[in-house]
Amino acid sequence: MINRAYFLLLIIFTLSIGEATSQRLSREKINDTLEKMPVFSIHKDNYFISGISTDKEISSETADAKYQISFKALLTRNTLPFDTHLFLTYTQKAFWNIYKFSSPFQEINFQPGLALGKPIYNRNDHLAGMAYLQLEHESNGRDSIYSRSWNRISLGYHTAINENFLVSIKGWSLSDTKKITQI
Repeated sequence: MINRAYFLLLIIFTLSIGEATSQRLSREKINDTLEKMPVFSIHKDNYFISGISTDKEISSETADAKYQISFKALLTRNTLPFDTHLFLTYTQKAFWNIYKFSSPFQEINFQPGLALGKPIYNRNDHLAGMAYLQLEHESNGRDSIYSRSWNRISLGYHTAINENFLVSIKGWSLSDTKKITQI
């Protein structure tokens, strides 16, 4: 049987408002920053959210919580071939029914990954942007018919347009997708 693989190529342009002054950083400053940065840092957003309906009584049917923890670890401070750096990434997202007896989790998703990051420099040897290649696996950690997992390889690029705008482009390919089915 032919192994089915679903390929999805999606390019996302994201404009983020913020202080994006990366164009001013030289190669020397970037290398110095990578050498001094902590081994662990934030990868994606970290949060805890809970809410209730204002027109209904609090119950297990009207309120839940959701949290996400995410970090990345620089695996080596040495520059790898092609001026790249290797990172281990991990994200865990949980949907938690906190108002049910014994507070069961409805679902927990685990997303470990390995990323290769490369600063891109302009002719003046100042940072023009960051490119990365990432391999990720996401799973709900369950077995049998309730298992759901996929693998993704992505290629992305981030660059600052000016001091207030950052543009991100990302393309990826998915494979090994399994859907949850219930009895």
